[in-house]
Amino acid sequence: MKPVLFFIGFMGSGKTSTVRELAMRSGADWVDLDAAIEEQESSTIVELIQARGEEAFRELEERALHHFVEEKQVQLVACGGGTPCIAGALNWMKSRGQVIHLNPPFPQLKARLLQAEEQKKRPLLWNDKGHPKSDSDIEALWVSRSSCYSGA
Repeated sequence: MKPVLFFIGFMGSGKTSTVRELAMRSGADWVDLDAAIEEQESSTIVELIQARGEEAFRELEERALHHFVEEKQVQLVACGGGTPCIAGALNWMKSRGQVIHLNPPFPQLKARLLQAEEQKKRPLLWNDKGHPKSDSDIEALWVSRSSCYSGA
């Protein structure tokens, strides 16, 4: 099996764009985990998390990760923002290739995420009442996820 490059980082960090560009330049097989799950489940990430909960979504995400690496043997993976936070996932990825953390400054991420089209696609930007989370709540999630990303 060829080594894999896994791209991790907070939502809006540029994982998909980076992997798409690398694949175009290299001809390597690639996957965006979120897009693959949406296609497989015929549902958006927002709908999946609302209907099944985040824990069930993470199980789907982990199965998709293993499927694309072990069975499809893709060389480039744009992980979901929470993928490396799944217990054991980061070590699993590191055992199969290199994990690259894309880490733009929070103000840059926030500006990207607050664009209307981006907000609609990102269920973790919304509170339980269907309202956008505050900047401080989004930043708290970013900070909490940084420990998941730090082992890259």
